[in-house]
Amino acid sequence: MSLTFGDFAYDAPNESFANDFGRPLSEIKLLVVDQNGEIHIGPFMEIIDFFQKGDHLVWNDVGISESRLSGITEPDGVGIDISFQIPQDDFVWEVVIFSDTGMPPESGEFSLLSGTIKGEFLGKDEEFDGGYWIKRNTYQAYRGKVKIDHDEPALRALLEQSGKYMHPWYNDLNSYSPEQLNPVITEKTGAALLSEPSRRFSQPMIDELTNKGVEHVKVSLYMNFSWNVPQADVRLSDYHMNEERIVVGESAVESLQRAMDKKNQIISIGTSGVRALESIDKPLHPFDGKTDIFISPEHEMKYCDALLTNLHNTMDTHLIMAAAFCRQERIMAAYDRAVKEKMRFGIFGDSMLVFK
Repeated sequence: MSLTFGDFAYDAPNESFANDFGRPLSEIKLLVVDQNGEIHIGPFMEIIDFFQKGDHLVWNDVGISESRLSGITEPDGVGIDISFQIPQDDFVWEVVIFSDTGMPPESGEFSLLSGTIKGEFLGKDEEFDGGYWIKRNTYQAYRGKVKIDHDEPALRALLEQSGKYMHPWYNDLNSYSPEQLNPVITEKTGAALLSEPSRRFSQPMIDELTNKGVEHVKVSLYMNFSWNVPQADVRLSDYHMNEERIVVGESAVESLQRAMDKKNQIISIGTSGVRALESIDKPLHPFDGKTDIFISPEHEMKYCDALLTNLHNTMDTHLIMAAAFCRQERIMAAYDRAVKEKMRFGIFGDSMLVFK
């Protein structure tokens, strides 16, 4: 029988969700589920001990950028926020539309930035959990499409100048600089969401890993709202994800192929690296395109041997991806242990390293 989202439900008190963006590494814990299913909890700084010479760490080199603009509907003047996700062409975008006065309209016109941008709603595609984002239980939202009167370069310039970051209710990212938000390995921006696991590695830590004989591989995944609102009774086999753009270059493929030939471990720093690699059919080859892959325990890993991630929300697709490495019962036992040990959850919480 297929697993459901309800099989990945757990209870944790609200105070377990960390809202302290600048927590020092010395306070962050690491939960490890090893190859035998044994659970270990210690300080995050011990993570270097779990990586061996020859291991290949996969990093997503795309950092977060501003994706959200405020405006009003026309002619009613209802306040809206639009988070731009994926361009469909120069003027049509996949977006998430928010309003704090009820569900946003699905048709009609709008303006953003005091009339600088004009556009029209092209309809609703999916439900969206607006109450989790920006300000708790304040916004209603949906995923859909809009058409605007600015092309992509012009829109991105306005986003960089006047846009805001997307963030969960428990921490406003807009008070931080790009240098504070993005990992040291970032080479480009364009993601709508923050990549937290790799942000915890300082340059000295990366240098220490390099000196240990660990190799580093960079791939690109432009993180956006790839998931849909989970329902407990939905079977994993019936669920679909939204698209994200990925780029895996020739040098990354060559490095990873050497790792596989030598049977060295491939460890993804964050779920985005897993999604990028596992989207590519065997044999591994360069890829530039979009993926809607949903990685669950029903997925057989082709390339990745381990995953470093956070402790995620109940029934979260990232939690379910982690279970693809160690089975549902092991991941839920790990989460139960994390709750009992009063570990911190959410994107600014504690970390988890899961091995196959």
